Amino acid sequence: MRFIRKLNLALLLGHPLQTGREVFQQDLFEAARTPYQPPRPEHKLVKMAKWKRCAECAKDKIENRTDNMCEICQVYLCYTTSRNCFEKYHT
Repeated sequence: MRFIRKLNLALLLGHPLQTGREVFQQDLFEAARTPYQPPRPEHKLVKMAKWKRCAECAKDKIENRTDNMCEICQVYLCYTTSRNCFEKYHT
């Protein structure tokens, strides 16, 4: 009975009196409302038999050929000590 009075008072005042259990329940409800997002696959370079133009260098009209391709994006990208088009493309 005392809890119901406190609850009514809190509702009249416009702010709930929260206990640890109520906060925990709110966290559960919040987690239930957020949609599930499956983990994203890792982008990684794989060596290919063919050499093609780097997609990132081609944007800058630079003629660079590479045998590295992003496995997820299916795009050829440079990855050398002087250029890291793989990182540039994915940011």
